[in-house]
Amino acid sequence: MSAIKTFHLEHLGFEQVNVSEEESGDNAFFYFTKDLSLENTSFCLISCSSDERIDDNWRVYIMDCPEYEIDDYNRLVVLLQALDANITLKTRETNNFNLI
Repeated sequence: MSAIKTFHLEHLGFEQVNVSEEESGDNAFFYFTKDLSLENTSFCLISCSSDERIDDNWRVYIMDCPEYEIDDYNRLVVLLQALDANITLKTRETNNFNLI
């Protein structure tokens, strides 16, 4: 198993979302997201929050589907490759949309 590290998420195009102390009502934290669709903004990947990491390792979920937990970098890449391979040619060319 290859744990998911911050640099992996950044390399794969995930965006860091910062949550301030004021927004959280407690300590500041951050997490990462990656949109998987141009049409459906809720179809995305989301990481655990920075304060939920275990040994600096990230876990990634499909938004609103917590039963799918990805904690292995290689499996995350395979998922993104499979989704990327099936983006329609029109979407890819018109929007320059690639997942990986």
